[in-house]
Amino acid sequence: MRTVLVCGAGVDKSEGIDMPLAAELVPKIREFLKSTEDGRKIEATLRQIIPNLRFSYDKFVKDAVEKLSNEFRGQVAEIVDRIGQELKDEAIDDKDTKLGKLIIALLVKIQKLQDDVKLDEETEALINEVFEGSIPVEDDNIIQLPKLTFTDVFNNVMRAIFERSLEEPNHRILKHVRGNLMDFERLLMDSFIGFYTNYEPQIKTYMYLSWTLWAYLKHCEQSVAHDNMPFYSSIPNEWDLVTLNYTSFARRIKGDKAHYFHGGLDSFIRMRDRQLVPVDGYANLDIPKFFSDTVQANTSFSKSKRPNCVVPSIVPPLKMKPVLSNAFIEVWYRSKQAFQDAKRIVVVGYSFNYADEHFNDLIRCNKDKQIIVVDPFAEGVLGNLQNIFSHGKDDYVLSNFQEKRSWTKDNLRIVKATATQIEWDSV
Repeated sequence: MRTVLVCGAGVDKSEGIDMPLAAELVPKIREFLKSTEDGRKIEATLRQIIPNLRFSYDKFVKDAVEKLSNEFRGQVAEIVDRIGQELKDEAIDDKDTKLGKLIIALLVKIQKLQDDVKLDEETEALINEVFEGSIPVEDDNIIQLPKLTFTDVFNNVMRAIFERSLEEPNHRILKHVRGNLMDFERLLMDSFIGFYTNYEPQIKTYMYLSWTLWAYLKHCEQSVAHDNMPFYSSIPNEWDLVTLNYTSFARRIKGDKAHYFHGGLDSFIRMRDRQLVPVDGYANLDIPKFFSDTVQANTSFSKSKRPNCVVPSIVPPLKMKPVLSNAFIEVWYRSKQAFQDAKRIVVVGYSFNYADEHFNDLIRCNKDKQIIVVDPFAEGVLGNLQNIFSHGKDDYVLSNFQEKRSWTKDNLRIVKATATQIEWDSV
């Protein structure tokens, strides 16, 4: 059966590859720039070639801690769900179990408050009947939650937990607490707008963020052996591959047949004329030397001239994809063609985040085909897929797939597993 495989960030998180997820990037990039020789050289070079740069990871983290309480309101349900999944593992020790239970106990109280103040349809109908429609019902809640303040006890406990999560970015419980507070993709989105508005401070911030991301991912990638790569080496040869990741792993296996939907680390773009240039000697690259020789040589900021800079050829996760280069139009066309030609679509390690509607729409346009979704956080994926399939959780039939829990509705199957827990030759 002709199959197209979609690789999300969860694939590169597989054991043996262990690339970071978006929520882990800020503390890990910050640590890379501070504690490694390459990182310190790159930081110094970027500060030299981007004058008057206002962004720093230290300041961003400090600001995130200060706004912690307000940001939590919008992420309570997701954090509770993810920590709850971790606590189901019998291997987790007693200390971490208590930590997880404490966090859930606090956040569930917020969750209950959020639910209790919602203006439900029944109450709205009564208002309209009693006042005969003279009072318009335009609010979702009867209390404005953002105007409420948390007590010192809650603020101090959550701040201590959050700060500890930065010190232990891989902690099984604490890594979920950061949620979107440390969302690197949102940082990219917020600063990329500068290229549309020609606002130089945002352009400088995007250049710094994108190149520090590039450097850290390239640094991590170089430690992954080429032979017998987890998951990638087990992909059936005849499958088409569309990757949402920036790493070169898909290209190692599929060569130019791998479709890089969001771009990759092995090229960069001069923003002045959108010229895409491959990174020479990418496989064995001296990363600090690349910055001093190539990035610096192609960057200039002058008050009397338009900024001239280069950025990695990666597409920020905007709902409306910017066309950084004509090469991306070709990639998106070939990806669309692969979906149209396929009889089956297999999606691994991708959560169907609403921010990436450009890609989600490809699934929406092909939802009549057999679709298999594999993700360790399948319960969260079920909710996100409602935007595409309109299936509620009760619409699915619970069963097993290769001894893993799965949910099935018509031609859609969602499997709770990591990329390396599935025998792909048997799918």
